[in-house]
Amino acid sequence: MAKMAMSEILKRCAEFKKKEERVYALQQNCDESTKKVLQLMFHPEVKFVLPEGKPPFNYSQFNENNMIFSEVRRLYIFMDGAPGTEGINQVKRERLFIEILQAVAPEDADLLIAMKDKTSPYPGLTKDVVVAAFPEMFPT
Repeated sequence: MAKMAMSEILKRCAEFKKKEERVYALQQNCDESTKKVLQLMFHPEVKFVLPEGKPPFNYSQFNENNMIFSEVRRLYIFMDGAPGTEGINQVKRERLFIEILQAVAPEDADLLIAMKDKTSPYPGLTKDVVVAAFPEMFPT
């Protein structure tokens, strides 16, 4: 059975009515890659060095639900001050981000854009809910 898209996992968790249910759903369904995306989305000290908004790119025509899980390891490239990124110029950095967006499922691409812009694409998925689910990932 194919793995569910990260965006679908988060969307389903966000749809629960009560905060406690959303917290529990996140705790039960998020793997390390999904937690990393949530941390980057809501951590106050994480800053991305990419322009705000949706870059010009073409969505993948394939439903590559698993691709985002392998691409998460490269997201450090787009963070301000991340070790190992000193030699990457801005044009290359933006091109790499577009390549990732074009490789993942369309809904996951939208999730990554929202993460970069420090917003949530799902109304029930708030910083408060994510911090309650994974307090160890955020400063106190």
